[in-house]
Amino acid sequence: MYACCQLWRVWGYLMMDLFAAQVNYRIPNFVSSFQDPAAIATDVFLYNYDNQDLYAFPSLPPIRKVLNSFGHPETQDSSR
Repeated sequence: MYACCQLWRVWGYLMMDLFAAQVNYRIPNFVSSFQDPAAIATDVFLYNYDNQDLYAFPSLPPIRKVLNSFGHPETQDSSR
């Protein structure tokens, strides 16, 4: 957590923690992958996060989906 705080002091604080839970969030506003009473939403891929500074640290399986959702052409799945 110390490293996060140091970076946020330099670059500014973020508004939303994606892929978090009540036991591991870094920012009080977080979106969880499962039902969590403290989360502001469930399923990050359905949440509208336009114009927000976000913290995202997904587990390994959804990384490609995360990058695709941000529209990076170099990460598009070529098997489709």
